[in-house]
Amino acid sequence: MRCLDPGCRYGENPADAIVCRCGLLLPGARVAGRYQVERLIGRGDVSVVYQARDLRLKRPVALKALRALSNEQARARFINEAELAAALDHINILAVLDFGQDGPITYLVMPLMAGGTLEDVMRQYQGPLPVATAASYFRQLASALDYAHSHPRKILHRDVKPSNVLVHPGDGRLLLTDFSIARALEAERRLTAAGLALGTPNYAAPEQMRGHPVPASDQYAAAVVLYEMLTGRLPFTASSVMEQTRQHLYEPPPPPNTVNPRLPAEVNGILLHALAKDPTKRFRTVTACADALEAALALTPRPKAAPVEAAAPLPVGSTDEIRQPLAAGKRLRGGRVEVMQLLREEASGELYLVNEQGQSPRQRALLRLAAESSGPRAAQRVHECTQVAHALMALGEHPAIPRYYESFQEKGETFFLIEYIQGETLAVRLAQAGKPLREEEALLAASQTLDALVTLAQLTPPVVHRNVKPSNLLRRATDGRTYLVGFDIALVAAPPVPGEKPRIEPRGTRGYSPPEQASRDRLPDPRWDLYALGATLHHLLTNRDPQKERPFDFPLARSLNTALSPDVERLLERAVARDANSRYHTAVEMKRDIDRLLGLTCPQCGAPLRRQARFCGRCGARLISKGAG
Repeated sequence: MRCLDPGCRYGENPADAIVCRCGLLLPGARVAGRYQVERLIGRGDVSVVYQARDLRLKRPVALKALRALSNEQARARFINEAELAAALDHINILAVLDFGQDGPITYLVMPLMAGGTLEDVMRQYQGPLPVATAASYFRQLASALDYAHSHPRKILHRDVKPSNVLVHPGDGRLLLTDFSIARALEAERRLTAAGLALGTPNYAAPEQMRGHPVPASDQYAAAVVLYEMLTGRLPFTASSVMEQTRQHLYEPPPPPNTVNPRLPAEVNGILLHALAKDPTKRFRTVTACADALEAALALTPRPKAAPVEAAAPLPVGSTDEIRQPLAAGKRLRGGRVEVMQLLREEASGELYLVNEQGQSPRQRALLRLAAESSGPRAAQRVHECTQVAHALMALGEHPAIPRYYESFQEKGETFFLIEYIQGETLAVRLAQAGKPLREEEALLAASQTLDALVTLAQLTPPVVHRNVKPSNLLRRATDGRTYLVGFDIALVAAPPVPGEKPRIEPRGTRGYSPPEQASRDRLPDPRWDLYALGATLHHLLTNRDPQKERPFDFPLARSLNTALSPDVERLLERAVARDANSRYHTAVEMKRDIDRLLGLTCPQCGAPLRRQARFCGRCGARLISKGAG
């Protein structure tokens, strides 16, 4: 059997071999009896990445395997990578699906990303990236790095560079990978020899070259990446590693606008601050650097727009006049859909209760989109709503999202037929109670809402609701289950068009939306919905309406409701923290903590449980009364 490396000098291998004599796995080799090697993707000094097939789940994966000829030190470092990477759960960090050892093969399994690397993106531009794109990429790197730094194990990456940043093929977001030389500052083991500085010389910080990395070392490397994105070149170039190391240690980098004159002068100070030789002179966090960068770019003068002539008034009798609501009894869809009543008006149109005729007539909700001709802003909203509706139609039936059945057009208007759920919103429930909801009731509603947010974040591209609040959480009358409704201002978080600055109309509800949602230049982020759910949960458990208070100010919940447990208060503090890096980064993470408080996870093995369960389905442990629901 031939090696995956066309230049391999060993030629044919025995038919029963799984490893070539050069150390690469052979095509068709099975690792752990589950992952079948298909092709070679790339290789580093101590590990090789293959495209493989997960035979159990029938999906392609990336299999990273240690070279068969590596020594014990390399093997220890590789195991450290797997343990650290598996501990991280962040939207901009590539997840670890599995790791282990199969005989002599030490391996790590990750999702297969076919979108290339940031290095590939920079190579395609052959020069500076658009400023908005570079700022967006840097923001994502900052979020991932600060999350790792704030992790209980205080994880450093120590090798941030464009080739270690993947691009998600679906939504275009960045994914930091390859923690092969990361370490936990509190770990007792030392995998490197004394004084050995791991990292890539082009991007390594001075203190890391001296063998003393700190969190600010990752900021330095990320700033070098930012410098390269904004100028098209590295801050230091030399013909030898020794000379390049000397420059990083002692030479100031050229101001970036001397390389790219189109950059505003404010960017110079920010990059030189992040590239300071002394790590204590850099920004406190990488996110603080990203904030300063975006603020500086907002100061850049914009060219004045050319004057636009006023539009001529519409003639009398135009079809673009203000349209009237649909009358009760009106039939659509060839008579199959009969309008019953107007339920409410939304940003994207009107929502009606209708009867759908058929073998078994059923009540449905009908969304009538606003007329695009009423202005460019309305047309944009209709376009956004249509994108979201089609994404939800493809989703099908879901336990926490109303089903979108079909769309149709009639007389130039667009309609969506949606599942009608009878019940009351949590806003109504709270108003009727006149006091905070019971802890278990509110947490269960939040857990079920997170079922919806987990799914929305995993769509390709993700859908961001942007308006999670009590009035958009509907409790079904038949079984009390909570549904997330009100998708009228939701957005599909599609990647930006290269070279174009994103222009997002900042919408949401005061008191529930996080501060970053008000920016016009930020792409929609699923984490916005997690903050809003935290604000909603605070409202439900304290009966304090955040819309009537100072924005982003949430007093300790137990000072308003002494019946709350300390664990719930800690969860709320994290969910609505002012610092975005201190909050929950994924819906899975937030749901895990809430389900643990509800007793919906096994105390022995942590497996999810059904309500009313008496035994854990994974480990068989008998559950106490709280676990029984």
